Amino acid sequence: MSEEDRKLQKHLVDEMMKVSKTNPDVMFYMEALMKKYEELEKKVEQLENIINKAKEECKSVIGNPEHTIVSEFNINGLMRIILNILNKAENNGKSNKMKKMIYQKDRKIELLYQGKYKGYKYYILNLGTHPTAYIEIPKHNALFKKHYDKIDLNVHGGLTYSESILSISENEKAEGEWFIGWDYAHCNDYAGFYDEMDFISRYYNLKKWTTEEIKQECENAIDELKDKGNKYE
Repeated sequence: MSEEDRKLQKHLVDEMMKVSKTNPDVMFYMEALMKKYEELEKKVEQLENIINKAKEECKSVIGNPEHTIVSEFNINGLMRIILNILNKAENNGKSNKMKKMIYQKDRKIELLYQGKYKGYKYYILNLGTHPTAYIEIPKHNALFKKHYDKIDLNVHGGLTYSESILSISENEKAEGEWFIGWDYAHCNDYAGFYDEMDFISRYYNLKKWTTEEIKQECENAIDELKDKGNKYE
């Protein structure tokens, strides 16, 4: 292995350790991949030895012509592919890091969490005054392009959204063509501007939703979609 390959290999190990802190699940996959990499490295060394021996034998028979057996096995390419996987996994781990729902009186759009469960992508947003949740509906699904008031789904307060576009930040939209969603701004839910209306907070026990609770509700809704079978798929 060349000095460049050794440096790249060390960098690879360092990246694996860094990714493990943000996305531990990827380590199981990467350990298996590294084991295959080590097996391939041994085979590469064996092939290099065979090629070098063949070169020497050719030289002994036909001298040292301009064109002889030339083959360069370079494992740089494989390690760069693995590094690319690690970088994507690290970015995915960062984007999937769950954020805390913090209520405020001013409007905003903040992505608290995005995930995928049983083939469905879902998004949890903080709109400042209250949180919201959305599920992407794939094209093969009977709910694709269907208005929310035509959909029977047991979610908090009922569905309130069905659109072809979903903004997940002030300048970013989710990938997909149809989304259904619901909000957490109903009569028993807390809203960010209630801090300025002290009598409401004082006399009513209003619910402040956490990101973890909404994540579970998203997965429950997806379970319902799956349980209804062909009606919605």
